[in-house]
Amino acid sequence: VDECVGIVFEPGTLFVSWKTRNATLRRLRKAHSRGRLVLRVLQVTPSWNGPTSHLRDLDLHLPKGDYFVRGLDESAVVRAAIGWLEDGVFHSIAHSPALTSGEKANGLTRWTIEGAVDLSVHQPEVASMFRAHALMRTRLSEAAL
Repeated sequence: VDECVGIVFEPGTLFVSWKTRNATLRRLRKAHSRGRLVLRVLQVTPSWNGPTSHLRDLDLHLPKGDYFVRGLDESAVVRAAIGWLEDGVFHSIAHSPALTSGEKANGLTRWTIEGAVDLSVHQPEVASMFRAHALMRTRLSEAAL
């Protein structure tokens, strides 16, 4: 399964983990030979003059990994995606739900038209979020050593 999971680590910082199947990468390389694997992070920040957006593309060299995305606006709604970028066209492989990045986010919230809502343990994306959360804790423990 191709997967991209984002969890709010602290206000303004998102932990993202991903995995991409070899078959998916082979198919994309065949169809878009000049492309590359990227982690795309989109943040949309509300303002009185209308929303502003900021896009980051980070080149990836492994089909499976994790990354702390820092410096996000705490009032933004953020979405992370893993995909194939060729000539400015992003071919999405997998993406996280839209997440709030500020103080009130607990890491298991999703942005909807009704606003930020807590995810239920019965929703399918929650299992992958728990796996990513455990991975984030492992990375933090490793960094503390």
